[in-house]
Amino acid sequence: MIFTLLLSLLLLWVLWKTYRTAGNAPHLRRMAWRNLVQHKQTTVLTVLGAMIGTALITSALLFQHSIERSGDDLLEQQFGRIGYDVPATGQLKLGADFFDEQVVDLLRRSIEQDQVQDVERLLPTIGLVTELRKTDTFGRTVLLQPGIYVQGFDQQLAREFDARAMQDVPDIGANEIVLSQPVAKRLEVAAGDVVMLQGAAYRVRAVVAERGLTGYRGIGQAQGTALVAMETARKLSEVPEGQYTNLLLSHKQYLFSSGRIGNSSAVLFMTDRDLHGVEVRGLAEQGLDHSMKLLPIFTIASWNAIAIGMMLIVNIFKMIAEERRQELGVLRALGMTRTDLAGLLRLEGTYYALLSGTIGALVGIGISYGMLLTTGDLFASALTQLEGLQIEYHFKLGFSPLMKGFALGVLLIEFCSWRVAKQVSDMSIIDALDATVDKAGGRIGHDRRTLLHTSLYLVAAVVTVGLFFLTLTDSFRTGLPEQAPGMFPLLLFVLGLFWTMVGAVLLTRSFGTVSVVVQQLLAPFGRTVALLRLALRYPILQRTRTMLVVLMFALVFFLTALSGVFNETLSAQFAAYDVRPILGGYDLMASVEGKRLSSVELRTALDRSCELDDNSVEAVASVWQVALSGASDPVPIDQNDPKINGIDLSFAEQTTLSLSERDPQYRSDREAWLAVASNPNVMIVSQRDVRGHQVGDLAYQRSSTDGWIHKRIIGIAAYDVKSYTFSSLSGVFVKQSEIEQYASDRKLIASELLLRLQEEQATAETLSSVEKALALQGIYPLRIPKQEFALNAAYPQMLLNLFESFSLLAALIGSGGLTIIMMRVIRERRQQIGMLRAIGVRPSLIYWSILVEGFLIGMLGITLGTVIGSYVGSIMSELFANGDAVTILFPYGKLSLYVGGTLLIVLLGTMLPARQVFRMPPAEATKYVGS
Repeated sequence: MIFTLLLSLLLLWVLWKTYRTAGNAPHLRRMAWRNLVQHKQTTVLTVLGAMIGTALITSALLFQHSIERSGDDLLEQQFGRIGYDVPATGQLKLGADFFDEQVVDLLRRSIEQDQVQDVERLLPTIGLVTELRKTDTFGRTVLLQPGIYVQGFDQQLAREFDARAMQDVPDIGANEIVLSQPVAKRLEVAAGDVVMLQGAAYRVRAVVAERGLTGYRGIGQAQGTALVAMETARKLSEVPEGQYTNLLLSHKQYLFSSGRIGNSSAVLFMTDRDLHGVEVRGLAEQGLDHSMKLLPIFTIASWNAIAIGMMLIVNIFKMIAEERRQELGVLRALGMTRTDLAGLLRLEGTYYALLSGTIGALVGIGISYGMLLTTGDLFASALTQLEGLQIEYHFKLGFSPLMKGFALGVLLIEFCSWRVAKQVSDMSIIDALDATVDKAGGRIGHDRRTLLHTSLYLVAAVVTVGLFFLTLTDSFRTGLPEQAPGMFPLLLFVLGLFWTMVGAVLLTRSFGTVSVVVQQLLAPFGRTVALLRLALRYPILQRTRTMLVVLMFALVFFLTALSGVFNETLSAQFAAYDVRPILGGYDLMASVEGKRLSSVELRTALDRSCELDDNSVEAVASVWQVALSGASDPVPIDQNDPKINGIDLSFAEQTTLSLSERDPQYRSDREAWLAVASNPNVMIVSQRDVRGHQVGDLAYQRSSTDGWIHKRIIGIAAYDVKSYTFSSLSGVFVKQSEIEQYASDRKLIASELLLRLQEEQATAETLSSVEKALALQGIYPLRIPKQEFALNAAYPQMLLNLFESFSLLAALIGSGGLTIIMMRVIRERRQQIGMLRAIGVRPSLIYWSILVEGFLIGMLGITLGTVIGSYVGSIMSELFANGDAVTILFPYGKLSLYVGGTLLIVLLGTMLPARQVFRMPPAEATKYVGS
């Protein structure tokens, strides 16, 4: 907000200065406006070229603003005043399965006496995750909604805890239920309808908006929220009178109304209970922040467009000044002051800035809305999979990002115009009236660069070549990700930008030498040499202008080629994944917390289900799990932390997990797995969690506080990093009946269910049937790894595609900018063209020289950017592969289309102004000041 305010104040100051200039000198205002109106075509093209940069930066800022505000809405809806959730499960010093009134009163007094940090109020609740059903008149399930967090609490205490959340919640009776709006919508019910909960019918008392308590989905982030009476919740959860499953705590200050603070430390230590809570809101904030890590790439692309727009504006104003140099010299000679002359050019710049800024801001709104419309669902799916948060993204128009984009666009154009205006106003009257084109340019082929400049160019060239060879070394490609794991993409990006800028400068500075060499090689072809001399004359004389145009195209195609190569390589890499081998021979997974479900029970439940076709599920296995480390720590662990996996014969007979090392007494991996499933004295350890142990060791240390597993290690299971989120594929594997001795509480034992389908490429209908069959058994959610891998691939690919699109929009600036520049070139050189015509040079030769000039400048920039971008993209792809073999793929078709299309636009943009040569009479050579 402060940055927006500073930009706004700076913009107001600039506009006030311009207003004063226009008010004090109305003749300058009229002259500036006349110049814009008189050259309508170039004015329109200039405004369009400049507005693209403003549109892109505005759209990127609005897109990010919409994502952030949608995240804030999620926090308000699903958490509100709730900061921490303290579950009774896992509290070792509690000594019971639930919180009793004594613990609640003790904690409440501690809060009232400010002994608990950052907590204001306490609400004891009873919560459980279950499913709701809508049935027809015959009792058959019509709609099923699993994963609903049903909670009950004292409504008076709840109103004191969060009055805003409870304002629409009526008193709830014994056989009544209150549903949140999303749940009611999915079940297609309204107030007065009936839903089924654990076999009993409940009348929907009301449907309320999600707002804190009415939208809270528990620690595990369920799929929706429902409220019932306290006694109903006790009956459903089998909780005794006067006891509770959870304690909700609210913050003293409402810290989260705008933006996120990362997380907040939970300090819930009591003198004799040592309770530990989960920072539910802070963790949700972290998840939202993680989901936005890649959003700055849009801003990068937008700033690239702004930079290109700046180069275009600088070039245009330089050319305007050069084109009217003699005219401005006459005005100075007639008495116009330097201040008035600078004011005239600044006024023109202000007109360009305001027109392009306004149009760019409006176009940016449309682009941002379209981006969110097309990508919002994918962003939401990725956040649900990666962080477990259910969110809906909506377009949010904000004053701050809109003003920021508009102000940046206007101020950058103003800066460019003011800079050129100062250079022109500092020019003497004699220099302004001088008819020579470029006094400083000197004779063609003669380099007047100082020794210092030459040294700088040589140093830049040596550094560039040295960095290139450095990137070829193994130490660079392995050391960079290790030394800067989160920063190496940015470092590579900066390195590529450095190469691009240095390459554009060195390429432009070598024009003279290259021109001489080429002319000598083509000496037998006189007409070609004459054409090249004419085409390269001005690029050599006006090196700064040429360098800026080359750099425009190089920057655009550096980003386009980088994202194209990276996207193409990653797409092929993800497409090559065969999910079943990665998952040890299974296709689907589901978890059941706090319950030990055997493979036989799972198979029986599926066989009895009327939802499944016969033999659609080929094999099943159930793995019982407890945490490998942290058994003495009641704080909930990360779901991806390693586990002790209790396996049975079903798993041992089916798994395709290979062993990287095996005890020689076992002839095959299968034999070793079967031994673990039947022998309580042996175990297998995952390669991921080997911790220095080896085959033959007689014990495995869980952690410094959790003791040892006293069994002989008979194998080391191979580990694929892509299976990181599937806990049954790593950790320690023991016989299933042994798992209880490693759990501090039997309720902490979970069942990981594994299913292999008859058809690996299962249809959506089959997957839906399996999901429904499991949900009817209270097993939810069903994980479909193949879809998760596809989503993991789609998310970065979508961002890269958008990044690529942003870069291509920036290419319009380059193409349009070259067209504008060539139009200005014709006006600027009309005297020289007239002189060439007067001495007998044919119009066709002049026409082709201008065409070749524009084509060469565009082609050099495009080639430079494409080569550097492709190389940096290939390095980035290798580093992202984390040591896996990766085949670098170049999108030849796509890049050829981009390059060919841009060159075609460049040719067309050069041909249109070049055709003016045929209509330009030799008499132009005699004109001193143009109209």
